[in-house]
Amino acid sequence: MAAVSRDWFLTTLGAPRAWQIVFGGPLIDLKHAKRDRPGFDWADIRVGHIDHGYTLHPVTRGIVRPDLGVNYLEPGRDPRDPMNYPETLGVRGHCTRTGGVLAGIDPDAGYLGAAPGVLLIPYRVTNRSVMNAPGNTFDEPEAGHVAKAIRHAVHVNRCQVLSISLGSVFGWKPMGEAVEEACEAGAIVVAAAGQVLHRVAYPGKYPQTIAVGGIRPQYRPYFTYEGAVQPDIWAPGAEVWRPDTRPPDDGRVRYGYDWGDGTSYGTAIVAALAALFLRRFGPELDKRGYRGWQRTELFRALLSRGGRSVSGVKNAIAVQFPGVLAHPPATWPKPSALERATLRAAAMVH
Repeated sequence: MAAVSRDWFLTTLGAPRAWQIVFGGPLIDLKHAKRDRPGFDWADIRVGHIDHGYTLHPVTRGIVRPDLGVNYLEPGRDPRDPMNYPETLGVRGHCTRTGGVLAGIDPDAGYLGAAPGVLLIPYRVTNRSVMNAPGNTFDEPEAGHVAKAIRHAVHVNRCQVLSISLGSVFGWKPMGEAVEEACEAGAIVVAAAGQVLHRVAYPGKYPQTIAVGGIRPQYRPYFTYEGAVQPDIWAPGAEVWRPDTRPPDDGRVRYGYDWGDGTSYGTAIVAALAALFLRRFGPELDKRGYRGWQRTELFRALLSRGGRSVSGVKNAIAVQFPGVLAHPPATWPKPSALERATLRAAAMVH
């Protein structure tokens, strides 16, 4: 890991240039921004973060809003990840790892996420990032929690972006219906392609979502997929420097940073881009008549602009933030030219 810069995922994405495009001012120096806490104005942009909940790691202090979130595993309780389950069951503190990559700011540690400071609303739906895997049975209650969280985020909290760094080998009708509802309401749903089997996981497999694959440095694939369904876009998903909340072994929780792998991180990164896109172009989308599902399909159509080819993977494109954000609306496909996803997500179960 020593040969890899801790900032490689931000520089590979062109994040400093993207922040300048969206928020104005001079080109942001990454070292300066990390030291002084960027004061980006996100207006009303909200990201529904559907994961293990949240922790008290300083990287998301003042960014995560647990008062608006929901705990579906322990109803009525704060959606904080208790980190009291076996590590064999799930990755404790997974929510902070993905949330920090998405939106984190920690000047003391010199850390920035891809959309620093955007508001995160935490939903605690599972203790696992893989809701089922080979040898495990499908967990219908967890899929139900995901469905409820999607609906709550969109209809109650008015989240414009949903970040779901979770996956299942199987689809489930209520989860598919919730994804469809979110898309019809105009939310952009970003989900992990996964890395358990060589096929895209649910809910990323639903055609209404933006499914994200992972790359290593030098645009090498982290994981590849078989079959007709492929990730919509690829983003840094290996050797990513991210926050880490370590469970107490002596009564004390430890907050730090470490390297991580997984399409969970690429998902958080593309969700960050969706937030930047909506912050920059939200009024223009309204003005030009992009409604409901057309917002997701426009974002999908723009994702490959300015992107880089993924080494050895046919037709795979790694995202570049400025390529999506710098093109003027006059160059976009018109609403009438966009195609609606015709395959019903609710009907997809395998």
